[in-house]
Amino acid sequence: DGEKLEADSINIGDTVFIESLSYDASVVGKDERRNRIKVRAGDMEVEVPASDVRPQRGISLDAGSGEKAAGNMAETVSSRINLVGSRADEAVARLDRFLNHAVLGGLNDVLVIHGIGQGILMKVIREYLTENPLVKRWRSGESSEGGTGVTAVTLE
Repeated sequence: DGEKLEADSINIGDTVFIESLSYDASVVGKDERRNRIKVRAGDMEVEVPASDVRPQRGISLDAGSGEKAAGNMAETVSSRINLVGSRADEAVARLDRFLNHAVLGGLNDVLVIHGIGQGILMKVIREYLTENPLVKRWRSGESSEGGTGVTAVTLE
């Protein structure tokens, strides 16, 4: 797990290891108010929580093979995540990692399964999706996808 870096010690231009992605990336932006770091890995840019950033480990997604690496990743990245039964904070953390992997894997559309229940998890997830810069738009699932227990997401 390695030592965590403090957000204020991370600078634009630094190369850091992103725990949830399992490789190094270059820091291209910071949102200190939200405690998030924008990084570039190959040809992709994603935003991650500052708590996900560690010192550089020398495991990179080479810019020259970014398309190939992303293509290979798409084969292993799932297009759906099941968050049924998760606590809201746990669901948002898992969804954040999932969306980063989906974008880096080249996916355009994903399904978030949250169930119906009292609607609390659905509300939290949809609020998160509305604020997430990786999300172009979202909609309630079609009946063939799982209806209101599912949110269909189109990524940037």
